[in-house]
Amino acid sequence: MREPSMEQGYERPDHKDALSMRGKPLPDEKRDEAELLQLIRERSVEAQGLWDVNFDLAEDDVDFVEGLNQWPDGAPENNVRLTLSTMHTLVEQVVGENRQSRPAIAVKPTDLAGSGAKLKATTDSGREVEMSQAEAYEGIVRAIEANSGAEAHYDRAFNHAVDGGFGWLRVYTRYANGKDFDQELVIASVRNRWSVLTGPFEELDGSDMPYALVAEDMPRREFERRYPDAAPGDLFAGLPEDQRLFWAKDGRVRVAEYMERVAVEQELLLLTDGRLFYRDELKDLLAPDGALIGAPPTQEGPVRVDRARKIVTWKVLWRKVTGHTILEGGVKGLELPFCSIPIVPVLGRARDRRNGETIYSSLIRFAKDPQRMKNYWHSKATERMGRASNAPWVGPAEAFEGYEHEWQEANSGQRAFLRYNGAQIPTRDHGPAIPTAEIQMAAIMTDNVKSATGIYDSSIGAASNETSGRAINSRKVQSSTTNFTYPDNLGRAIRRVGLLLVDAIPRIYDTERVLRLLGEDGKGVWLAVNQQIAGPDGLPAVSQALGKGEFDVSVKAGPNFATQREAAADGMMQISQTAPDLLPVIGDKMVENMDWPQASQIAARMRRMMDPKLLSPEERAEIEQEAKAGQQPGPDGQPQPSPEQQQAAMAEQAMQMRARVEQAKAEAEMEKAEADKLEARAKAAEAMAKLAALGFAPGAPAPMPPAPIEQPPEMGAPQPPRPPAGPMMAPPAQ
Repeated sequence: MREPSMEQGYERPDHKDALSMRGKPLPDEKRDEAELLQLIRERSVEAQGLWDVNFDLAEDDVDFVEGLNQWPDGAPENNVRLTLSTMHTLVEQVVGENRQSRPAIAVKPTDLAGSGAKLKATTDSGREVEMSQAEAYEGIVRAIEANSGAEAHYDRAFNHAVDGGFGWLRVYTRYANGKDFDQELVIASVRNRWSVLTGPFEELDGSDMPYALVAEDMPRREFERRYPDAAPGDLFAGLPEDQRLFWAKDGRVRVAEYMERVAVEQELLLLTDGRLFYRDELKDLLAPDGALIGAPPTQEGPVRVDRARKIVTWKVLWRKVTGHTILEGGVKGLELPFCSIPIVPVLGRARDRRNGETIYSSLIRFAKDPQRMKNYWHSKATERMGRASNAPWVGPAEAFEGYEHEWQEANSGQRAFLRYNGAQIPTRDHGPAIPTAEIQMAAIMTDNVKSATGIYDSSIGAASNETSGRAINSRKVQSSTTNFTYPDNLGRAIRRVGLLLVDAIPRIYDTERVLRLLGEDGKGVWLAVNQQIAGPDGLPAVSQALGKGEFDVSVKAGPNFATQREAAADGMMQISQTAPDLLPVIGDKMVENMDWPQASQIAARMRRMMDPKLLSPEERAEIEQEAKAGQQPGPDGQPQPSPEQQQAAMAEQAMQMRARVEQAKAEAEMEKAEADKLEARAKAAEAMAKLAALGFAPGAPAPMPPAPIEQPPEMGAPQPPRPPAGPMMAPPAQ
């Protein structure tokens, strides 16, 4: 986590307290549909103006990488025009280096709740393990990345930044399946980089952008088919010219996802015991005099409100619009489970200009002129060498008299002989055999391309003047350092993705369900969250709820786990060759890191033969569990059950326990209905449960999780044809 800045006054770019950020916005104002659409139209034109320069430069860069626009307009068509571009090779070099060192999201706790609260999970083998909230979040993030195919999306956005100067990532939600209402988080990239428009932002990760649009130009007939209830006729008659051209052009209608970040006033309360809460969190638990109803008193007396202050927090609203109509989300908008807009820029080299513009440069932007000159001089050399066979004939004028037509066709015809006058024989003027000047200029331009991109021959595997390994590596490091801006900016963007996920995880995964988490080694564990249980007094409570604690996100780049495992195995093999006595000590780890079939089973066998003092507590427990499973028949003479049978028995016991819990809950409800006294006691117990969730009554049952936030389920995902009506609202394909 970066150090707080006196200028910025906050630690994280997506901090929820708007009062600590520059450009403090006013709280969200109520607007009718006409006012909202007018604001959207004005912002769309403003955003178009902000991005026009970068869009044009990126388009020219991308075309240039593909071999287009490498000759200026007006160049003679009848001359040789070669395109000997290496731009695509240079781009792929930087992209390939990044793929060998992929950034990974790491979640770190910033308080005791995030590191101390333990959750119980189950491995694929049935072994129970404990993990902190931060470890659970990190496992959920890895699973989201795996389910989203995030590596491919990171690669696309990075490629866009390298060849055009900018790319985009986004986070959205979708239904996990067609059987229930559970949702999941998804990471995606934006294929059409020119379809995203944002308001101005200061942070390089875009966390402070006030609004964003993701647009799709749709044929008019397709628009009418998808949205038959939209206003017919000329949708954009009467609009200013700039707004009309943005929202409708060439018979197409622009449909856009519009996301805005608005401020919401909150009242922050400081209690006499030092705890901080929003007033909305305490709700009906505050007495008129500020005392907390039902809270156990402290040594200083009853717990009450000590101080209060107004603050501003953030929420993000989503709508799908045209310049004339709100298609989905309504005037109120759908609230997304984020505190900042889930659109993340992946940027190239950034240069801030005096007029306030920021230009984002690609890798090849300043190599285009040297590349054009390289094409020119190679073409000139080729043309000159091609004309060597057509060199002119030189001789006295009288030698050609009477035979001019024969000599004019001497370079194109197949004459067996040429006639001439006099004793002096005409000869060809061949000139220099090789166009040295042109070739030298082409070589100079090739070196200029290398200087402009910072990528030299040794970086792409070609032989160079460097002969020692240290010199070659030094040149490679120089190239990597020159272009480190691109992977560094990708890491910053992925960190922002991690912050968005951590912000949304407790809001999306807020129902009773079983999640599959992934470890760094790719192995999965199963975590049951938000489990409904019966509290000590028979009232319902929630076990293993997410959302306890505060977290920060960092990104670490390096070889993937498989590469690290191979390096570890190789290193341990070298150590064992130098010191064979260490083989009985590290042999199991060495074999476990090798990549061949049944390596883990052989490592487990070696572990059983090792001195138990060398094993970790988890490894010893696993061996003891296996030993118990393989014991002789039990006291009743029957063979011991297998691990699968034991798991089935445990599952059956859990079902029986759940049935008993349900029965106890039913009996408790009947007892509450029989007497007013028991009803009052139940209400008091419910209040104590709320206090327990706030940390006032350890051991009391936790409250039920809050209702999930209404949000667009398939935001940004490909959209099938819609039924005439229904609750599902999904944005268009990118």
